[in-house]
Amino acid sequence: MAETISKTRYCFYNPSGGVISIRLSVGEAIISGSDFKLYSEDKTKMMEEFKISASYEKEGGRLVQTFPKDLNKTNLIWSIICCSKNASIYSTLVKVVIMQEGKELKMTFPAEKHLVNIPPCVVQKTDAYNGSIVFMAKI
Repeated sequence: MAETISKTRYCFYNPSGGVISIRLSVGEAIISGSDFKLYSEDKTKMMEEFKISASYEKEGGRLVQTFPKDLNKTNLIWSIICCSKNASIYSTLVKVVIMQEGKELKMTFPAEKHLVNIPPCVVQKTDAYNGSIVFMAKI
């Protein structure tokens, strides 16, 4: 049996730079809602929680309230749910982008997932993408 290896995704940012923002995007006919939680390095303290919604018509976004100087080694964890407004469209690329001062921040691998079994919204079920990043200050 093959062993599953979990990779940690790191996001590199400037601790003395401007506010961090989160962007969420989905494809054609898709509607999404998400819950983001920012935890301390040891994951014992939730520092911030917020929701972002996005659709095929509009990208979602939110500013992180925690100052960049306090983000080093914190964990941003998300759960994104999606449904389709059109039953014949059941796949999309769900993408989370982290930005600072209008520029996309570098990550060790992209925060995105191609969902291929998205149910129609009328059946009141969803498909999900759960993920996380660890913020790492550039020195």
